[in-house]
Amino acid sequence: MNLDILLNNFFTRSSFRRIVSENQLQQYHHLVAKINLHIEANSDNADVIDKIYRYMNKKHRNEYFYKNGLLNKIVLGRHSINTSIALRELPISKSIADFVIINGVANVYEIKTKLDNLDRLEGQLEDYYKAFDLVNIITDESHLVGVTDIAKKFPVGIFVLTQENHLHMVIEPQRYQNLLDHEAMFKILRRDEYEIIIKDVYGELPQVPDFERFRVCFNWFSKINLNECHDRVVKLLKKRVTIQKQKKAFFEVPDSLKGIVYFSDYTESDYVRLRDFLESKFYTR
Repeated sequence: MNLDILLNNFFTRSSFRRIVSENQLQQYHHLVAKINLHIEANSDNADVIDKIYRYMNKKHRNEYFYKNGLLNKIVLGRHSINTSIALRELPISKSIADFVIINGVANVYEIKTKLDNLDRLEGQLEDYYKAFDLVNIITDESHLVGVTDIAKKFPVGIFVLTQENHLHMVIEPQRYQNLLDHEAMFKILRRDEYEIIIKDVYGELPQVPDFERFRVCFNWFSKINLNECHDRVVKLLKKRVTIQKQKKAFFEVPDSLKGIVYFSDYTESDYVRLRDFLESKFYTR
């Protein structure tokens, strides 16, 4: 299997669950052999995975690498999991936002790695501004000129992930609410979420059959002030994620794996299995 595909598949929730919970190590060992990593005799799995992640930084900074970097540097570094949450792959209009981080405000992050092209970027930005007023692009230095040129019609934030793995801000994002759209915001919400907004604003829910509820609720929603809709949507989205579960155990997870664990429903026993796997010697598994 192609090395790039192996790396992309390795850092996924499903792959890691198979490795840790089901002891399916073939792909893991194949990846280590393919990269030709030098593994010390007493290396444990945590050491080996750290080497794989460092290899990615040099040779294959894929989407997981960027998303994991954002989680570590912004949600866990700049802010706190007590006050901030991250959502990934959030459908907005005709696009899917790579990352949305909500603290006091909501920031959308579109990732353009060195491996990506910029063909759809302008349309993606337009879609994101239909639901959120702060949008950012995280990119590789090789794309900086192209990204800056495409994004110049919007007050978008632009960041470069440097070779030293630092987030360098090139342009600070500014709020932009000219494209906010009721339909785009409404379709992000789940039924219970848009019903909360409608009941809070109107004091009641429409008394209609279920097959008409979506249409009638949207009609009521579309009459609410756009900026108010935006603020209410952000507050509800923030409630989707709570990382109160096993906080201490979560912070003991290596930085390279936090992006997997954060978006997984890990129980206490899952953390125990992960810790045992990471502490086990590579060649004795």
